[in-house]
Amino acid sequence: TVPIEHRGTDEVGILADSFRMTVHHLQKHMDYINGLAYRDTLTGVKNKAAYLEMEKRINQQIQLGRPEFAVMVLDLNGLKLVNDNYGHDAGDILIINATRIICNSFSRSPVYRIGGDEFVVLLENVDYQNYKCLSEEFDRAIQEANKLVHKEYDKVSVARGIAIYSEMVDTSFASVFKRADQAMYRNKAQMKEKGVSESMLK
Repeated sequence: TVPIEHRGTDEVGILADSFRMTVHHLQKHMDYINGLAYRDTLTGVKNKAAYLEMEKRINQQIQLGRPEFAVMVLDLNGLKLVNDNYGHDAGDILIINATRIICNSFSRSPVYRIGGDEFVVLLENVDYQNYKCLSEEFDRAIQEANKLVHKEYDKVSVARGIAIYSEMVDTSFASVFKRADQAMYRNKAQMKEKGVSESMLK
């Protein structure tokens, strides 16, 4: 981070140029390593480590003011069933396909994979203001994607819940997440009642 100002064609200038180039390459390498540390290797979205960093940032914002954000928790239905009956390769394909739909639907928001079949989307700014429309578009995207699938076990089914930060209710990010998680489980129960088989909801 210390700038090397000296320039010239003498030995010191050549050495300074060499240092600048070395620093540049090191910075690129560090950025690459940091990217790996905060990325899920299977899906390419942000991982649990990145999620914890985000949680820390949001908690600081809560202490300092009144941030506007919503948390969506998503749980991929039927992953265990697919893994047990068709193998983990088929399960990975299901995860990747679900991730693609999530990322396309919430393209301006960070997506975190915090468990094998669990994802979190942090909705801020424009996506926060339009979360209802985005949620409806997400449902339609799943329906459209499943029309193109021939095998039943390749169909994507996602339970989801959303919670909006309220300064009257929430003292931390974890509080908002808990409400979104509870809403997700209620949605999972509703999906079961509407005819999604019990095995697909495990």
